[in-house]
Amino acid sequence: RSIGTAYDDPNRIKAGVEFALEEAVNDGNVYLRREELVVRTAELLGLEESDIHAAVETAIKQEIVIAETIPTDEEPYEALYLPVYYYSEIGIANRLTRMLNAPESRLKPLQKLGLSAHIADIAARNNVNLTDQQLHAVEKAIVNKVSILTGGPGTGKTTTLRTLIDILYREKFTFAL
Repeated sequence: RSIGTAYDDPNRIKAGVEFALEEAVNDGNVYLRREELVVRTAELLGLEESDIHAAVETAIKQEIVIAETIPTDEEPYEALYLPVYYYSEIGIANRLTRMLNAPESRLKPLQKLGLSAHIADIAARNNVNLTDQQLHAVEKAIVNKVSILTGGPGTGKTTTLRTLIDILYREKFTFAL
């Protein structure tokens, strides 16, 4: 504003829309629902929500923002993304689909080793006590073509992943993280 731009200048509001989406990414969200984007942008710029709607539409038309309708069991909603995150999500989804549709897992030979005993042996060699949940996660990562490991801080994700990596390394499988 100190550079002489009016509070309600459409370009300022459009930049605010883009900034609000960038801030959402910093919070771990690749998109915002339209309503949430309008609220955040209005708060950010000190404007009324009604002042934001036209700028959101302009940003969509100019492809500064990508809109996608997300189906749900209840009512579908509109998700708004910055293009880089939208296309990244599409790329990830396509890659996961290709992996899931592959004829068989590259880890098939490893699946025949008696996994529980093999995993327990690796954990013992590394002086690690895996919980039942961690053991199950390592087994699932070997058995399934795609596996996603989640959990809060201190839940054992790193220990689980290190055990999996050690098994792959010892069995001479190549992998990438």
